[in-house]
Amino acid sequence: MRLLVSVGILVFTCMCGSSRDDTAKFHVGLKVQVETSSPILFPQPPFPDIQEKMGLFENATDFRDLFPTQEVVRLEALEGALIGYVEDLEFVDGFWFVLDRVQGLVFQFSRGGAFERVLGSKGQGPGEYLHPTQLFPCFGNQIGVFDSSNAKILVYNVNGKFIRQLSYQHQGFMIIPNGSILWNDQERLILPGFDSYNKAAPWHVRFNPQSEEDLVGFGKREEPLFKSPWSVTATCQVGETIWIGSPYSTEISVYDLDGNFLTQLRPAIPNALSLDDFKDTPQSREQRRALFKRPRCQSIQQVGNLVLAYFGRIYSIFDTHGNLIRSNLPTQQWPILCVMEDQVVTLLPTLEKHLYHPQELQALIKLGWKEEDLENDNSYLAIGKLQL
Repeated sequence: MRLLVSVGILVFTCMCGSSRDDTAKFHVGLKVQVETSSPILFPQPPFPDIQEKMGLFENATDFRDLFPTQEVVRLEALEGALIGYVEDLEFVDGFWFVLDRVQGLVFQFSRGGAFERVLGSKGQGPGEYLHPTQLFPCFGNQIGVFDSSNAKILVYNVNGKFIRQLSYQHQGFMIIPNGSILWNDQERLILPGFDSYNKAAPWHVRFNPQSEEDLVGFGKREEPLFKSPWSVTATCQVGETIWIGSPYSTEISVYDLDGNFLTQLRPAIPNALSLDDFKDTPQSREQRRALFKRPRCQSIQQVGNLVLAYFGRIYSIFDTHGNLIRSNLPTQQWPILCVMEDQVVTLLPTLEKHLYHPQELQALIKLGWKEEDLENDNSYLAIGKLQL
């Protein structure tokens, strides 16, 4: 049995705005549910089509054995559209949206890689952002941009038109989600990892931005770790459940859409980072840096009937019921940046010393790739599909 403690706490002030009307303000209550129990297990067996191919998962020696590169997209390199570092990537309604960390801009490219436009612009006005840190697909084939400098969400359509924005503040502090924002349903916006500035794992909340529906908090409360505010680095909606990964371990907590705790997944990974590593001993910057080189949950992605959890050069593969199919699957490629239907999309680093997989080289050659052109190229996107 599990114990869910509901605590009525705090009042959030949320500001909802759009490009067509004034910002509306309203107050909503927050109910926090704290999980204090041992986990329960999912009873469902793996899907039949996966069960029949279990040998493929067991015999794979590299992630690319399961998801070999079938296509490489070269993003067009034009003046004003050169990408310094791909921070985030999303594929929405036939277009690539690329967040460049160096320039703090969002670029839009066609499916084939042709440059379309810079999405939005720098600034603090409507449709403008200062420090974009996250992209996410929205309901209705829209693209969302989170601006951490102003703690606001900006929504655009695929034609580049600014649609609306949402801003969040509480007691004078900006509210900054740390995991992936989930807005698949117009009436359910989920912002994981709210920053309370006091706890290492504060609230993950969902609410209806169209009404004054109560916010619902869910998640475990923990003591601060070297005064770090970050509470989550990986979030994924899998059917009617939310999977949340801890940045301090390889554990994945699973909740329903109302915030009720369901289970905790603990893949057995050697030398994995654990919360116990931070107890009782103050950590220097160098010690923390060494600790965070160890396996820990960094991303969670659903691909068809599979859920892929990345722990830094290692993947664990689950079915959507939480059954572990394969753990400790190494990879030499960059982690999955986004999922395009049943395909995974990663970066193909344009580095001379990068060891390309045979399928990657074959796809590059078809593009007319020449090694001497590497310095003048934009990023390459490698698209792979599960070989079942």
